[in-house]
Parts: sequence; C-alpha cells; structure tokens
Amino acid sequence: MGDLGTKMPVYLWVEYGKSAADYAVTEEKFWKAMGEEGAALSKRTRALIKKMESKTGRYRPDLSYEPKSK
Repeated sequence: MGDLGTKMPVYLWVEYGKSAADYAVTEEKFWKAMGEEGAALSKRTRALIKKMESKTGRYRPDLSYEPKSK
C-alpha cells in the first residue's frame, strides 16, 4: 500500500499481532504501561496531526517474496 504523498513530514506507525485478539491484548498492555502521562502526551500529539489514516491487513505469503537464507 504505497500511498504516501508529497506532503511532508510523514510519520508511519506500524503495529502487528499474531491475531486480532493478540493485537488487542498487546494494545491494552501498551496503554496501561503508558499511564495517564502517556495518554495526555498522545492527546497533545494527535491535536497536531493534520490527517490520520488507519489500514488493517494481513500477511500474504503467496504474494510475498522472501529470499532464501544463506
């Protein structure tokens, strides 16, 4: 999915999990670890963002190329 345009700067944040349930558990642990201070920082940061997009997908080994290990 290459739709990063010419408007800069662009920040890319990638998160993943073995499954949707695994991702949800990891996300919950992350926000608990961040605490109130992290949530406040996230809120201030998001206020500065002009545009935000979210995309969900999954790995497709049949469409991927992985070089052979040496």
